[in-house]
Amino acid sequence: MKSKKYRMIAFFVVGLLFASSFSKNLYAGENWEFQLTPYLWLISMKGDVTVKGQTSDVDLSFSDFLDDLKFAAELRFEATRKKGPRLGFWLDGTYVKLESDANIGPINLDIQNQFVIAEGAFFLNLDKWILGRNLNSLNGNLNKPYISLDAFAGARYWYLDAEFDFKGQGPIGVSGDLKADQNWVDPFIGLRSLIYLTDRFRMNLRTDFGGFDIGSASDFSWLGQVLFLYSITERIEAVIGYRALYLDYDDGSGNDKFAMDVWLQNPLIGFTFHF
Repeated sequence: MKSKKYRMIAFFVVGLLFASSFSKNLYAGENWEFQLTPYLWLISMKGDVTVKGQTSDVDLSFSDFLDDLKFAAELRFEATRKKGPRLGFWLDGTYVKLESDANIGPINLDIQNQFVIAEGAFFLNLDKWILGRNLNSLNGNLNKPYISLDAFAGARYWYLDAEFDFKGQGPIGVSGDLKADQNWVDPFIGLRSLIYLTDRFRMNLRTDFGGFDIGSASDFSWLGQVLFLYSITERIEAVIGYRALYLDYDDGSGNDKFAMDVWLQNPLIGFTFHF
């Protein structure tokens, strides 16, 4: 099962390399703009999780997340066509590895969790609206402040892996391990609004709906996000915001049932590099 995770990570890395090569080829024509954003989503999780037919309540605060965190990597790439109808695509990936331990009576329990959330989408600008008094933009292409509205469609890949190693104490100790993993793809559609308030300050509002119980997809997923971006230089922006992601997924039945009815949410911070 681990090969599925590595194949997905490799696929996402190849996608980023392809996008980078694609950007270099197009950059010469100055028709496209590119953004690369390393960021950290300060994840918390709350809801119900069912593994092997056993349901448990999950309430993982950010402090718990930080205590258990072993590794995290999050990166986003976006390409936007500047001339002609405004359109483009993005790739966005999150990988997290958590480790914790617990004692249940005479049993020592080591827990390892890994998850991947990777998405790609294509977007098309629907319209732009000027707000109030016009201001000159940094690149002089469009007066500000203004609102831009995009429609998008894409797919979000989920991979979850949990491993429980237990060892009993005493002369007749019992040891063993339990492993479970799950992966699926959710289609999604949504809207994004970019609000340019000044030459240096803008907002990014996004919402999407997905899953729709299509094939092996989740029953329903929803993402809401608000970002505030401030231009430190013409090519570097500081990013801070809030993301909430809801998931309702189930697969199998009885002792083979796996299900998640959870919220993933909390602030995120990062930097966007324009080229």
